[in-house]
Amino acid sequence: MTIIPRSDVSPFFNEVLANESHHNHELIKDHLGIVRWRPNEKLSTYRDKMELPIGYFVEFLTATGYNKNSEVYRKLYRDIGYDLEGYWEVFYCNNDESDSYNQPK
Repeated sequence: MTIIPRSDVSPFFNEVLANESHHNHELIKDHLGIVRWRPNEKLSTYRDKMELPIGYFVEFLTATGYNKNSEVYRKLYRDIGYDLEGYWEVFYCNNDESDSYNQPK
């Protein structure tokens, strides 16, 4: 795992990085060369122990009133180390309301 600066990421992800600029979440390149958010080790350990797929977390967040434009929803994906392409797909490509996301200040 290698930490990479946001400036080294493909321009394809400019929209994502511009909209996600309010936090200091690091990006990494994994052993396969995939760019992803740096995972939160505690959350990764917990998730591995529980053997819970991301779908369970998503169902919980949705049931409690969060959606793809909620910061807590997005933070979960960053904290599990989701890859940047998948993140773009979930929050920008397959989100009919992605234009209504306002990043926290």
